[in-house]
Amino acid sequence: MLATPFMAAIMSILLASPFEYIIPVQGRTRPVLQGGWEAAVTVVNPSHEQITLTLQEIYPLNGLGTCPLTDAEFLIPSRGAARIFASQFCGVEGLHALRFTTDTPVIPVIDVRSSGTWAGAQTVPVETTWFPRDATVLIPRVDLRPGATRANLVLINPNDEPIIVTYERFGTQEQVKYDVLVPPASLVIHPITEQEFYCPNVGVIGAPFPDLACTVSVRATGAFYAGASVIHNGTNDAVYRRGTPLSP
Repeated sequence: MLATPFMAAIMSILLASPFEYIIPVQGRTRPVLQGGWEAAVTVVNPSHEQITLTLQEIYPLNGLGTCPLTDAEFLIPSRGAARIFASQFCGVEGLHALRFTTDTPVIPVIDVRSSGTWAGAQTVPVETTWFPRDATVLIPRVDLRPGATRANLVLINPNDEPIIVTYERFGTQEQVKYDVLVPPASLVIHPITEQEFYCPNVGVIGAPFPDLACTVSVRATGAFYAGASVIHNGTNDAVYRRGTPLSP
């Protein structure tokens, strides 16, 4: 079938549409060697052409401060890679989330470390869309063992007004619900306590011991992002749990 001018125009629009990526966490708390955390973002360009990466928005921790974006376009060479340090636009060294677009698909990687090397760093998944309002998002294996592990919810509000994020332990019975206020255009890292989410005797197949990890259910009053970081108290090693929306 021959391509018509109309179809050619549609294809050119589709090919020109930007590709969007949501980075749940970037930046650092305090120097890593002083017990802080650092999240680094690397973007790989797999194409044979140079591409443009544009920072669209930065979401500061707890909504503190503003992050003006001027001259926020960067070129990534063909089959090359670049590190993103968005804190230069915020004027602070704190943690934040961000959203960027590219003109062709790229491969972003987020590594979070709490030691002097990147060996053993936790990898945080990158998202391409926000979870819609009132969607139920499940975060599996949030492992809270008294005195041994701790966990934080990672929440982003991309809206221009505050939202309420409600979370609970996922199960067949009615559960206690907890609310978190997330300011406009901001990142919130909210600790989950053992008292909220102690999960005794979750069923295990083929193992001689119970699993104490919970599944967390999350909803919000606006478009949002949700994930969780589970940290071992003794080593400070961490794993990241991605949120997955339930099908309608």
